[in-house]
Amino acid sequence: MRDQRSEVGGQRSEDRGRRSEDGGQRTEDGGQRSEDRGRRSEDRGQRTEDGRERSEVGRANFRHPGSP
Repeated sequence: MRDQRSEVGGQRSEDRGRRSEDGGQRTEDGGQRSEDRGRRSEDRGQRTEDGRERSEVGRANFRHPGSP
């Protein structure tokens, strides 16, 4: 039984080697994700501008109920 387990362990080491290769491909995908993050940062910049407009609109809404 112990000999069989040692053989299974050898197969697992080979699987780990394959996983390392898959990890290499994942790093390439990560590079693309970093570019997507840059685009998201630009989208956030536009959202901040929209948020400022909303804050002004929000103040106007507070003035209306206060007015007679």
